[in-house]
Amino acid sequence: MASKDEKQDVERKSEVKEAVKEEKKEEKKEEKKEEKKVVKPWQKKEEEPDIEQLDTDPIPEADLVHKDLEGIFDRKIGWLPPKGNQQWKYPKNILPYDKMLLLIDSANHCIHRVNRKTGLNATRKPFLGIDGIGAADDQFNHPFDAVIIGKEIFVADYGNNRVTSWNLETRTFVRKFGRGAGSGDGHLAGPWAVATDGYLLYVVERENNRISIFDPNRKKAYRKKIGNGESSAPSQKAGEFNRPSCAKIVGNRLFVADAHNHRINVFSIEAKSIKDKEYKFIKSFDGEGRNKIKFPTGLAVHGKQLVVCEYGENRLSLFDMDLEKDIYTHKKTFPGLAPRAPVKPDEGGKDQLNSPWGLCVMYNELFVVDSCNHQLQVFH
Repeated sequence: MASKDEKQDVERKSEVKEAVKEEKKEEKKEEKKEEKKVVKPWQKKEEEPDIEQLDTDPIPEADLVHKDLEGIFDRKIGWLPPKGNQQWKYPKNILPYDKMLLLIDSANHCIHRVNRKTGLNATRKPFLGIDGIGAADDQFNHPFDAVIIGKEIFVADYGNNRVTSWNLETRTFVRKFGRGAGSGDGHLAGPWAVATDGYLLYVVERENNRISIFDPNRKKAYRKKIGNGESSAPSQKAGEFNRPSCAKIVGNRLFVADAHNHRINVFSIEAKSIKDKEYKFIKSFDGEGRNKIKFPTGLAVHGKQLVVCEYGENRLSLFDMDLEKDIYTHKKTFPGLAPRAPVKPDEGGKDQLNSPWGLCVMYNELFVVDSCNHQLQVFH
């Protein structure tokens, strides 16, 4: 039989174990409390109000006169060491807005208003999406693209399989498009990009290999689709898609970046009325020889020029467009083949790209989202 001392020793050890358990429980509780206290940089209380730093300088007259793009590197903007909300994380796209830029900061699940000269965010808080990742109406889950129609911005909310619209003036949620994930009419699967002809909304669905068309002014917004819409059956057939990634409309032509078929598909738009349109496939083009397109992810139009962003080659291809004859001639590739290893501005690597994604033209300057370098590169 155990002695009295031995029994007391066992009891003490048991008490110590229980005390340790209780301490650990308390520590976990305190850790959770501290986690709840952690706030994002733009949520910290500061004496100075979060006043938006807008670009109020007049646009030089020379910049208002159209000039063709030459593909010459000008500068890099936006890369900063991790600090506050100035550090972008795998941005996906960019679009002009009121002399500024709206940057789709995908991995931070928000949209910033950015000074096109300095690359600095206009405010501490994001322009849209201040509550982080989520599925609530006013949240994003890896937004990929956006387009402006009138006073609203329409955001391709990739992770939530929907498109949400927001009032640009009040920055408030308006409505959402998409009946949930799926391949049925009106459903969205992997909305990768959005485009507009000024009236209708075109949603590029990567997972459904199609483009779904909506009328934002109708309660039952869904109108029709382009492509077979089969997620399990990507196609190389003329007019079909294999992981489409972007769309742009120029006059009565619809251009679609057919990423995994390494080509650009061109459709004619025949309008029966402003909002009743038919789409007919015309042709595809992919460049020639060493200039063949590889995994196109973005398109930008500047006058009679079309710029294709090639994720697969870390480069841009410039085409001249003859819309009347549907002739698209490769003019230049820039900045050339570049390594995928991230290149920081202070470590050289002038004009090299690492997974370029989206792009836009503003005042004769081409802004390119250098996604894996978390910055923008500017060409003219």
